[in-house]
Amino acid sequence: MVNIKKDNNSQKESRHPLQRISSKLVIAVLVAVLLPFFGLVFFIDSQIDTRLKENIVRRSLLSLATDLANEVNAMMRMRNSDLLLMTTDILGDRSILEYIGEIEVFKTLESKNKFQPAWRPDTILKWAQDPESDERWSWKTFWRRTQTDIFNQYIQFREAYDLLLLVGPEGQLVACSTIKPDGSPLDRDTLTKLFSRNYSNESWFRESMTGKIAHVDHHMTDLLPKNSHENDDPASNYYIGFAGPVKCYSFNREHIGVIYALVNWKHIQQIIDVPRIKAYFSGLVKDKEPSPYAWIWGSDANTILAHKDRSLYNEKIDGPRVNLPQMVVDARSNRSGLYREYIFRGQRKNAAYQHCNGPDKGPLDSGFGWVVGVGIDNSDIYAMAGELKRLLYTSTALVSLLVILWIMMVARRTTNPILALQKHMRNVSNGNLEPHTHIGTGDEISDLTDDFNRMILELKEKREQLIKAEKNAAWREMARQISHDIKNTLTPIKLSVDLLKQSCNDQSPNYQTILQQTLQLIDGQITNLQKIAVDFHEFTGGRQSILEECNLETVMLEVLDLNSAWAKKLDIEIKMETAKVAGNPGENPGNNKITVVADCMKLHRVFTNIVANAFQAMPEGGTLTVSIYNQDNSVILEIRDTGVGIPEDVRAHLFEPYFTTRSKGTGLGLAIAKRVLDEFNGTIALEPNERTGGVGTVAIIRMPVS
Repeated sequence: MVNIKKDNNSQKESRHPLQRISSKLVIAVLVAVLLPFFGLVFFIDSQIDTRLKENIVRRSLLSLATDLANEVNAMMRMRNSDLLLMTTDILGDRSILEYIGEIEVFKTLESKNKFQPAWRPDTILKWAQDPESDERWSWKTFWRRTQTDIFNQYIQFREAYDLLLLVGPEGQLVACSTIKPDGSPLDRDTLTKLFSRNYSNESWFRESMTGKIAHVDHHMTDLLPKNSHENDDPASNYYIGFAGPVKCYSFNREHIGVIYALVNWKHIQQIIDVPRIKAYFSGLVKDKEPSPYAWIWGSDANTILAHKDRSLYNEKIDGPRVNLPQMVVDARSNRSGLYREYIFRGQRKNAAYQHCNGPDKGPLDSGFGWVVGVGIDNSDIYAMAGELKRLLYTSTALVSLLVILWIMMVARRTTNPILALQKHMRNVSNGNLEPHTHIGTGDEISDLTDDFNRMILELKEKREQLIKAEKNAAWREMARQISHDIKNTLTPIKLSVDLLKQSCNDQSPNYQTILQQTLQLIDGQITNLQKIAVDFHEFTGGRQSILEECNLETVMLEVLDLNSAWAKKLDIEIKMETAKVAGNPGENPGNNKITVVADCMKLHRVFTNIVANAFQAMPEGGTLTVSIYNQDNSVILEIRDTGVGIPEDVRAHLFEPYFTTRSKGTGLGLAIAKRVLDEFNGTIALEPNERTGGVGTVAIIRMPVS
């Protein structure tokens, strides 16, 4: 680096006078200033319209349409995620069983009265008005009351849902949310209507009971009263619905009911109403608001679902009111792109579109296949172009006369400030962020120097803020993850202890059984908490490694022996390919001395995590094959399973902290494994098991031979 700097300095000192900026500037202006200048004016005049249109339309409009579509996809993903969480929660199963139990008891009674469930509108209203009433402590409605409370929390904290329903297997309402998004309670008439309704004929109910996730597109609903206030946005009278089958934990059937969620359309409308759509093009026009706006069409690319003009809801694009059939053809031709130029309400426009995710994207990412579009008036696109043209033609004559007269003086005044600025920039490149250069020429170079000094100050402040923000973000993320994992572990403990207290107070004859079950659960959850603590301790560096020679086969055999009972329970066959170990096919397992320098205990933990992942990938049984061999001064350990495999889009994130494809676990196992192997100059990779035609996964660990 020092030699390079010396060479650069010597080249500068020996530079020919004609190579200096001042000389080049004088020669260039005297010889060819007029021709290039007029050529530039002509080029700009002939090309400016095309360039502006291409840059604004192709980049800005298409980029903005993509951003808005991504926001819609993100919202759909959040709603799908909420639905999956609610449908797999045991609360739904328990609430429906509680309701079915009431029906079974009623059938055994010789009563002529009509059956009324214990959890009905009047009891709900009593519970809502007086949370300390008898309804809170009634075990007959414990699960439905708890489900109602969870639904209300989703309404209140997600700020996206207007109504949540839990429907039983015969189409009867078991529980529902009882508050509005603003926190006020639903009225008695609405609750009565919801509970008296038979949902078995609803399309979303029938589809979900077959085990599928059902989506209900843009529609008005009769489940909730229509907004009647004049100031209310008409968008608030439209909804989209999400329905999913409730997982059954109690009988030999997969689904026991349906959860249905209503999302108000105003949340979708707000995505395309955001001010940044206009702010995107704020520099195009002066003294007026830019014209661009966005819209959403249905999956048929022919029905308006969201628009700044609410009166266009449900209008057809190729219908008489809009009459733009070519836009339908364009939107159906590709996933994203530009519409052909069109005229709407007397304005010639350009627009771009992007399709949102459709129902084929899987449970989490599936959507309605809407088309998001963004358009702008051509008058806005060419406003700057016209102004620039006028400015160019007006200034051309004046610049041509003055430029030669001023060039000599400008050259002198330019060279020295540039050299001073160059020296200052060199100091900055060496790490000195203290601005100390001032050029008092009063021209653009002086302004550039002042701006450069301000930029250095801002850069220094931003660097300090960035370091602080990164530290804070890391602590917040770790605290959030620890809090989430600990809360999930403590929740069943709290519920079990409450049940134990209740059985003690009631002097239940099953008290001892409940006590033993509670103690067993607490012991298991404490073990989970210990594992969480160990995972985070290992991820943050763990204890200091104790380096020694480790026999990989011995460590691997210990791990397999510890997990042999688990393998037997899952009907997993374990194979140890000793014929490949160090090229000694005749030796018995444990006699091969393939050693590496590492911490044996940490390697044991790494192998345990990988074997556990392989077992969890083979819940129906399979084969686990372990191979150890030498290759190019390295020891290769391969652990192959015949499990479900790893999707391509997931494989790239496997070693990221907190990333997991399972509902349990901290998501640190593979991250810890990679960190441990990096410490010992090793590597790990997860690839498809080519021996089984891509079925299953092979973990390949490579470490240097000791």
